[in-house]
Amino acid sequence: MPLARLERFGLLILMAAFFLLPMLGRQIGMDLSVMHWVLGPPVDAVIDFIRILTGND
Repeated sequence: MPLARLERFGLLILMAAFFLLPMLGRQIGMDLSVMHWVLGPPVDAVIDFIRILTGND
């Protein structure tokens, strides 16, 4: 299992994805923000649900 050997570096890989990818993206002019990809759709769904509940469609 080749990926099993990466387990000890998991936290480091996650930190790189959250901090280094956006910095690299700014340098090359692309949006590489992992937080936006991961949190964007669920947050939008919750906001839409709250809007429906409150009648602010």
